[in-house]
Amino acid sequence: MLFLATLLSLMSSAETQGAAAAPAALPRATNAWYLWLGAPEISLGYRQGFSAFELEARAAFDYFQAAGIAESAVRLRLVEKENFLLAPSLGLGLAASPGSTYLDEDNYRHFSIQPRLGLWATYAFTPHFSGIGLFDFPIRVSFSGKALSLKPTTGMGAEFYLGNRLSALLLLGLGPEWIKPPSSSVSCRLAWYVRFGIGFRIS
Repeated sequence: MLFLATLLSLMSSAETQGAAAAPAALPRATNAWYLWLGAPEISLGYRQGFSAFELEARAAFDYFQAAGIAESAVRLRLVEKENFLLAPSLGLGLAASPGSTYLDEDNYRHFSIQPRLGLWATYAFTPHFSGIGLFDFPIRVSFSGKALSLKPTTGMGAEFYLGNRLSALLLLGLGPEWIKPPSSSVSCRLAWYVRFGIGFRIS
């Protein structure tokens, strides 16, 4: 029993070996690449950790809407307690779609600015396994001022360290989406996502 308690203590004090989404904000002087696959989008991102925050850059393609997205964000290390980390995030990006309705009948043609609010929470059960909670709220406003979408979602998942600086991610999310196309009234529908990810911890 003493050996087990000592082992668990050492594991809880070790650095979390995440990259794809965990930890909620990378520690100082660490960086990582990640690739997210799934639906309705795929994305490639880079994370850089500093003493009190993380900077992130991401490029994504929403194939349901044939929309390209480029954005950057900052995650603040707000609450750190043992294996728990809470990090609010603030991002800003651009999104553009030709208006394809083949997979999304509510889509519309737009070129938009996209502020994004978020809240990441991770708990490292071991250095190689972390649980993840996420509130994500992108706000897409067209530059014409005639179209708008709001999509607050809540997600949860886990990240597993595979070795050789690689980790695997599973993340599921659900929430409402309000859409105001240029020539129509506001409508509401269900928003969801499924993300399978791979992350590479550079340092």
